[in-house]
Amino acid sequence: MNSGKSHKLFATLQLILAAGFIGFWAMYFAENPCPHKTIACERFLAFENSFPVPDLGYIVPMLVIGAVGLLKGQRYGVLASLLAGSALIFLGLLDVSFNLQNARYTINFVEGFLNVLINGVCLIFGPILIRNMWRRLEVTKS
Repeated sequence: MNSGKSHKLFATLQLILAAGFIGFWAMYFAENPCPHKTIACERFLAFENSFPVPDLGYIVPMLVIGAVGLLKGQRYGVLASLLAGSALIFLGLLDVSFNLQNARYTINFVEGFLNVLINGVCLIFGPILIRNMWRRLEVTKS
């Protein structure tokens, strides 16, 4: 794949993912994610409510800055994309840890599927993004 097409592909994927984060939080705050007042529900809300700031204040900006930089052919795009990839891996691992400890994959089919999907996107796209951006750094060194 040539570098220009790859830049556009990764920039597009990062913008789609950033939009997904924004959409997730918009839906989360628009509906009651946990209508039953149980200890498990309170634990879930405490965990989930700790993520809007890092997601919207760090991961989304890094994804967008990375995408813009890649589209403009600027090195800051590679750096921001590397940072976003690392943050996605951390987020995915933290989420998997919580979900396993609190049986969040087996609540019901839809929620379990969405948890697997979200975690999978983070834990698959994060390393792929890092690998691709690292290769770009190596190419620009030579």
